Amino acid sequence: MKILVENQLDFEELRVLLQQKFPNYKVKYPLFSKKMVRVIKGFSNVAIIQKDNEVKITSGLYLGNIWMALGLAVGLAAGLIGGFVFLAIMLLLKKKQFSSMKIEVSNVIKEHYAIENIALHST
Repeated sequence: MKILVENQLDFEELRVLLQQKFPNYKVKYPLFSKKMVRVIKGFSNVAIIQKDNEVKITSGLYLGNIWMALGLAVGLAAGLIGGFVFLAIMLLLKKKQFSSMKIEVSNVIKEHYAIENIALHST
């Protein structure tokens, strides 16, 4: 999903805002970047990135979770196809959760930063 904004986002301010709105989610920067914010809950993850005057919001599985990494490693140890089967099953099981997280986060960003609260297009 892309949201049109007027100015560059202050990612520290955005991180604090998201922590206040979602106290049960973990909100943090990725390891080496301060120009992106991740919202994490269990196996689900929402990433927020800004390019020019567009904020891009994506969601998916969070592979940094120790249980996800362990399951993927066991699947890959059983064979390459086992790893892909594990990922496919997890995607199917958690799709609803990370889609709803994406909608929640995008609503907060629209409310605080969007131009006239319009999203460009949803993908």
